[in-house]
Amino acid sequence: LCERAAQERPLRVEYAKSSRSVCKACDGSISQDSIRIGKETAAERFDGYELCWYHLQCCNKKGSGPTIKVAGHLKGWELLRWDDQMKIQEYLGETIDNNEEEKLKEKQNRELWDLKDKIKDAKVSSKTLAEVLEANGLEVKKLQLDRVLHTVAGGLLYGKMGACPVCNSKGTMQAYGTKFKCKGWLSEWIPCDFEATGDGIKRYKWIIPSSVKSNLRVIRIFKESSKGDDEDGKEQVRRVT
Repeated sequence: LCERAAQERPLRVEYAKSSRSVCKACDGSISQDSIRIGKETAAERFDGYELCWYHLQCCNKKGSGPTIKVAGHLKGWELLRWDDQMKIQEYLGETIDNNEEEKLKEKQNRELWDLKDKIKDAKVSSKTLAEVLEANGLEVKKLQLDRVLHTVAGGLLYGKMGACPVCNSKGTMQAYGTKFKCKGWLSEWIPCDFEATGDGIKRYKWIIPSSVKSNLRVIRIFKESSKGDDEDGKEQVRRVT
């Protein structure tokens, strides 16, 4: 079923949440926290899609897994660590630039993951993260936990951006060096391609709700990382350089 030629949705990439998934190309297990590539195809037995997982090294091989055309087009690409992004690009034989733009992307990625690791190490609950997102006007029910964590960390470090002017999605604008790109979707199959450039962009103060402020262990991490007053919700302009 997974190899059935049918209308396909975009390939996705993520870290395996457990060691229970099996690669559909080699039948080998996919270790927890390792990179896995997901392929959705139309199901034969029900109205919907089936998701199959593959090792990265089983992709782009004749008669094996799916073909990854461009690493950066993988759904969930921006949620990966910098070193893993480089690993995928190297596997695909893509050119990796070492210019100032790429250095800034790397810096931002490592900053985000440093904070995300601190939040995870502190065992901040998914309920607490959801409360923080809701306090900042962002929908939680449509987001997976890895996206929730990424959005909270980005808000604490860089402030909150409004909805994308093209797809109207909230919490999907991401900083990539001196550019800002929307990682939302116009439909189930079409990604939003809105980009903004410049040396500054309007952001909003990241709000920490009162329910979270009572947790001293959590608020210590949030306070150390937050880049502005978390009370008034006023606009600010934060430089990206």
